[in-house]
Amino acid sequence: MTAKFHPCATLAAAVVSALGAQGALAQFVSGFESPPYVASASGVVLTGQDGWTASGTGFSAYTFAGNSIGITPSPGGGAQFIAGTGAGPTSLHDVSFAAGGSWTMSWDINNNFVGTSATSTTLGGPGTIGGGNRGPSTRNLWTDSTATAWNAGFFYRDAADTALGPVSPDPAFMNLPRAHWFRQSMSWSFDTNRITSVSITDLATGSTTTVHPTGWYLRGGSSSTFAFATQVRLLGGGTGSVVAIDNLNIAPSPPCRADFNHDGMASIQDLFEFLQAWFAADPRASINHGGPPTQQDIFDFLGLWFAGCP
Repeated sequence: MTAKFHPCATLAAAVVSALGAQGALAQFVSGFESPPYVASASGVVLTGQDGWTASGTGFSAYTFAGNSIGITPSPGGGAQFIAGTGAGPTSLHDVSFAAGGSWTMSWDINNNFVGTSATSTTLGGPGTIGGGNRGPSTRNLWTDSTATAWNAGFFYRDAADTALGPVSPDPAFMNLPRAHWFRQSMSWSFDTNRITSVSITDLATGSTTTVHPTGWYLRGGSSSTFAFATQVRLLGGGTGSVVAIDNLNIAPSPPCRADFNHDGMASIQDLFEFLQAWFAADPRASINHGGPPTQQDIFDFLGLWFAGCP
């Protein structure tokens, strides 16, 4: 008796195996080096360099060697960095987000304090602005007036477009020592209008924590009609505060094929939605070729799903 292939049985076996094995799985780049940046130990105003502008007092470019604001060399290498000192320095650079889709912004950060007592807990941080201001933003805060530790915070909107934050999404983002280099990142999707992940890495130890927040939307909430942001903004802190930044990278995120529903991560839900599309002979379930989905597409997608998204 010849055995017959039954797609439902094969599908069920594949899903059970998958669930048992795994629960869930325009650009601007600068290291602020010379050229084109001119820096010194006492700082050279960033405004006018490499397209940077300022709103009021801006950031300045410094050399690690002999700098006057107590910033130690970054494990990320390089000879120069930028920093905002004093009360609320703000620097801006045009970035085109017009293509929409998914984006990631990452940066090295070192928050220091050179005063006697912090009169403001605000430290600032990178974010986006301009246009319809539809983009993510950060706001780091000193934990108290001694300014010995800080929390990495993020602004977001809920589905109804209520502004919330700044929020630290995990203890790994809290009580961070000053005068120490970290690398932060945030990813978002204009397609779903959501912040899809945030991460922090201790550059001395390499320890990384990544969080995929739930319900963190950009301006407009779950159904935004606002225009995309048009600039990256670097915001400094209060009197005595130093916000040092290096290795800034803002770029479209490469598509992750395991993220079938385009919500910024590869999860169980992607697997279920792929299977639903496969049963409906939806062309989206044809992973590696044109035409109707085949049995091979099931195994091809499972391979992608197990690999996950970065």
